[in-house]
Amino acid sequence: MPRYRRITVNAVAPPAVETDLIRGVPKAKMHALLARQGIHRFGTPEEVGSVIDFFIDPANDMVTGQTVYLGACDVHRLLERSI
Repeated sequence: MPRYRRITVNAVAPPAVETDLIRGVPKAKMHALLARQGIHRFGTPEEVGSVIDFFIDPANDMVTGQTVYLGACDVHRLLERSI
């Protein structure tokens, strides 16, 4: 029986995530950034990590070739332009 390597390729597309880097952004730019996100708030590292945990769980090794867009990160604007 051939040996298969369980290589999966997936991606996570998070919105702006609340980190020290974001906390240093001027308030006006921060509001503009939030306005472009579907959830109108910053994501958390834990929220992004939970999706990554899903991808790396051996029970989910059949999931491959997927991109998870968190917080509707500008996807709604792309859809508006295409209609």
